[in-house]
Amino acid sequence: MRQSTRLIVNMIATFGRMSITFGMGLVVTRLLLNILGPSDYGLMIALGAGGALLALATEALSFSAQRHLAYEIGRGDDRALRETFNTILGLFLVVGGVIWITGAAIGPLILRVLTIPPGREKTAFWVYQLAVVGMAMGTWTTPHRSIITSRQAMVCLSIFNIVLSIIRLAVVVAIMFMEGDRLLLYAWLFTAAVLANNVALAATAMARFPEARPRLSLFRRGRLRELSSYAGWTLLNSIGWRIRSQGGTLLLNIFFGPVVNAAYGIATQVVGYVVQFGQAIQVVAQPAAVGAEARGDRRYLHLLTLLSSKYIVILLGFLLIPLWVDTPAVLGLWLGQIPPHTVMLVRLVLVWSLLDRLTQGHLMALQAEGDIGWYSRLSIVLSIITLALATVGIYGLGFGPWCMPAASVVMSIAVAGVRVVGIGRRLELPPGQWARQVVTPAAIVLASAAAAAVAVTLVMAPGPWRVLVITGANAAVLAPLAWMVGLQAWEREHFKRVAVAAAQRMRVRNSAARPAARPTADVPSDDR
Repeated sequence: MRQSTRLIVNMIATFGRMSITFGMGLVVTRLLLNILGPSDYGLMIALGAGGALLALATEALSFSAQRHLAYEIGRGDDRALRETFNTILGLFLVVGGVIWITGAAIGPLILRVLTIPPGREKTAFWVYQLAVVGMAMGTWTTPHRSIITSRQAMVCLSIFNIVLSIIRLAVVVAIMFMEGDRLLLYAWLFTAAVLANNVALAATAMARFPEARPRLSLFRRGRLRELSSYAGWTLLNSIGWRIRSQGGTLLLNIFFGPVVNAAYGIATQVVGYVVQFGQAIQVVAQPAAVGAEARGDRRYLHLLTLLSSKYIVILLGFLLIPLWVDTPAVLGLWLGQIPPHTVMLVRLVLVWSLLDRLTQGHLMALQAEGDIGWYSRLSIVLSIITLALATVGIYGLGFGPWCMPAASVVMSIAVAGVRVVGIGRRLELPPGQWARQVVTPAAIVLASAAAAAVAVTLVMAPGPWRVLVITGANAAVLAPLAWMVGLQAWEREHFKRVAVAAAQRMRVRNSAARPAARPTADVPSDDR
């Protein structure tokens, strides 16, 4: 299969998976909010944020693992690929144990910092500990997930993610009919589900890809330095992101309590689901970008950089615009009861996320190149400044919870400039080219669709029907403009060729699957 065709097939599989998990995630959030209540739901969000800070090393190492595995696959060196995988596996086994021990040790400190409702201290302790266990288990199976991603087997990965979403929904439904502390029941059952899913994923990776079968004799300490160096810089970048996201969650908990945590948790979850549709493109394109860098194909890397950013932003418009235009109605339909501040927080986080995705392709290309030290240092400085601005606004000036995402919106503009100018210079990719091929078409498409959505609000009263009409009007304008304005002529021709080839392949498979016609005996004919 050609690389371009594989990218499209993987995008379809990933979008299909995200469509399913997105819908299930919305249902799960509503059910959990109603079952647990705003206080317990906010407590769960805060505990997850505290525990997730421990996963920084795992995330950094995961990026490093995927990058180096994809690089060896691009080079076509099977021996080096096996050595890299087993080195990564040994490293992650150790890191997972360290996360478990460290998380358990610092748990009391984190629980003292958080605002925990009276009488919920014991539950908070166990929910936190289970979150740490879940992170350790995820760390141990990260190498197998990384090899699946690096091999661009997105259909396989999508199946496991869908299964986990189904199990999570089943767990939430089950606790509705169970007696006891429902927050604690959810934590126990979901942790068990994650364990089963991770074991099945690792077994599948070992069955499909020979290099994923553990052979610790291939562990090479000499490769640790290269892996750790890239992971170290990625860790700094992840720390910066966590400071803005999870650090913001802890900040809001300290000043406003768990109810505001529930609002901010809902906002980040909604945006997380929306952004996942755009991230599907990055997940699919990242291994291809690393492979292009390994082959020295800088022209193809430039192409992936610009197309990734453009496609991400335009696809986000299908969900982001209706949600931003009619946020109260959408949240009301979804949640029933809306915690205070949720509407404003959702809108600000949406803007923050959209600005960040405009230059996501540049970040992907820098990660493929591998020299990310300078960007990571600058990123963490900007993230610390963001949190400091939010703290001054809330503590010093008395601003409300909206100050946290508002500070992130401002800083996202600065981050975009750093990516376009700094990374663009390293890649020899001029900012003007990004402006012409990403910003201009995306702005035309999204502005036109948003105008159609806003026009609906001027002629219809709030309610479910207006949400439906806004969504339809947005899609009716966005889809044709995305095709005519968002895509260049060669892009449209390529999509057409892939569609025709897929249709022809399906016809061939269907004809091959039909049973052959039974031979008939010679019948004497009356014709002479």
